[in-house]
Amino acid sequence: MKIKFEKSKYPVFKISFWIIFVCSIFLILNIIRLNKYYFKIYSQRTIYPITVNLSSTRPINKTLFFCFNDYCKSPQNSSVFPGASGTYSVYSTSYSEDDEGFFSSKIEKISFSYPKEHENILKSIERIDFYTKNKVYSYSYDDIKNIKAKEVLIDIKKEGEKPYNLVTFKELNNYPEILKTFIILYLSLFFSWKFFIIPYAWLGIIFIWAILNKNEIKLNRKTIFVVFMSVIVLFGLCVFYIKFDPSNKSINEYESFIELDSKNHKDCLIYALTVNKNKPKGKNVIWHYVDLKDKKPMEKIKGDFIEKNKKAVLYFNDSIVDVTMASIFNPKIKIYPAANSINAKIIYE
Repeated sequence: MKIKFEKSKYPVFKISFWIIFVCSIFLILNIIRLNKYYFKIYSQRTIYPITVNLSSTRPINKTLFFCFNDYCKSPQNSSVFPGASGTYSVYSTSYSEDDEGFFSSKIEKISFSYPKEHENILKSIERIDFYTKNKVYSYSYDDIKNIKAKEVLIDIKKEGEKPYNLVTFKELNNYPEILKTFIILYLSLFFSWKFFIIPYAWLGIIFIWAILNKNEIKLNRKTIFVVFMSVIVLFGLCVFYIKFDPSNKSINEYESFIELDSKNHKDCLIYALTVNKNKPKGKNVIWHYVDLKDKKPMEKIKGDFIEKNKKAVLYFNDSIVDVTMASIFNPKIKIYPAANSINAKIIYE
């Protein structure tokens, strides 16, 4: 019996090649769709955490809420010893990776709500600061009262539904513009390659297969070169945009905090600690360089305030001083959590 092999009239290899190729591309796009909020390139992300600080002229003993879309959290007094930190309190909360559902959707709407029956609470608010997208958004009492409030019912455990006034900050969200989102997702194909290891393996196998079977599939070298160079050039432009464009760099939350908060202390001398030998340039701010080896940096310059016998404010953050520990020994220290650090100040009178 003689066995005869005949060439198949069906281009099995070509069909298999394109099926695997299309499936690989589809899988890559699906991985991006399912994981798009996990990607982070340098300091840039497809969604950002949100930190909120509410500064009040007096302690607030009523339940307040900050709502991120429909997910609401009640701010807590950020002082270690609430009520002992001076003339007003700071209430803080955040929406971050620690919150369930953070990576499932972006925040389109950020709101602040307070009990309708206690509308005078609004008058005690000095300002609300939002840290997100590497920026600080600050709203004074005048800004907040000029936003039209909407009455809503909020179901509070053990208390039932209660009427609340809801103030929505329409211009706030936690995601970048479309161009930056596209760039981050494109760069994730390289920087977050572990997400795509399966489709990349498929593509590698079929291209090696194609090279070994030149007669079945003829690869156009010119087209391959153009595509390859386009990918490299686009990669370089995207990295430059993300890494070197000044508008994309992370803000200095510490300096921005001082700039915003010092406006409330126009009658004070403004001091700030820094670990930067090239002291920042700030209007009306007296900067003190601190060596991180110093165990008591605040004590070393405390004499400045005593000698001048004037009211003063000293600013510092957790990269310079252990803020939590310092506030235990000095309850007058006010703590202001930020997106990437903890800022603080103490008033000397």
